[in-house]
Amino acid sequence: MSQESSAKLVLESLKAHLKLRGLSYRDLAKAWDLSESSVKRVMASDELSLSKIEKACELMDLPLGDFFKQINFEKNSELFFLSHDQELKLSKDPEALHYFLLISEGRNPTDIVREYSVSSEKNIRILNQLERWGLIELLPQNKIKRKFMGNLRFRKKGPLGKNLEGIVRSEFLQANFEREDEYFTFLNLNFLAQDFVRFKSRFLELAKELIAESDEHRDHPNVQMYGMIMAVRPWTSPLTQAFPKRKRQGQN
Repeated sequence: MSQESSAKLVLESLKAHLKLRGLSYRDLAKAWDLSESSVKRVMASDELSLSKIEKACELMDLPLGDFFKQINFEKNSELFFLSHDQELKLSKDPEALHYFLLISEGRNPTDIVREYSVSSEKNIRILNQLERWGLIELLPQNKIKRKFMGNLRFRKKGPLGKNLEGIVRSEFLQANFEREDEYFTFLNLNFLAQDFVRFKSRFLELAKELIAESDEHRDHPNVQMYGMIMAVRPWTSPLTQAFPKRKRQGQN
């Protein structure tokens, strides 16, 4: 693995550990004695010094050796899936779901109450619910500890996956995609089996790249949320079925 790839894994691991403990870039800025904007620039680059890693580990109360031991240098990132019961509970409580998604993005309770219309009473209720459901651990001083690391994904056939698919079908695609910040295209392609395997791998790499860049810009004051679909399946367009293909010589 290249030095650049290793540095990226260290940076991703640090971000994941901070999320796990409910720590923000603001907390990291105090530990590094930098402005929050400077911390964001450091975390958006692959130039993370050992001294900064050591101070970050002190902030997280995590031995430096344990930090490096937990980095899987053979894998870029791990996906995390909720249990069926956890997804079902969240699907029935939109407020708890939104709150949990904010936590999974690295927000802490203090940030959420400050930036969103969440009362103190509702904040406590949701935090207690998420703890009962095994999604977080409540700590003193309005701190939390996440029960997982990695990128959250919903199972396609799980309660949240089905809900999301329904929303995509009924709402997301109901647009003309004519604005400057919208884009839609459909390609009818001819692949061999080995082509599909190769392109699927490239789709997954693109998805990882997009997720990483999204994480870097999440706290920018001018950030805009976007929805994106990537899908592929064997399919013959009904527009090209008027004339059946002739059988070639040698075909049965």
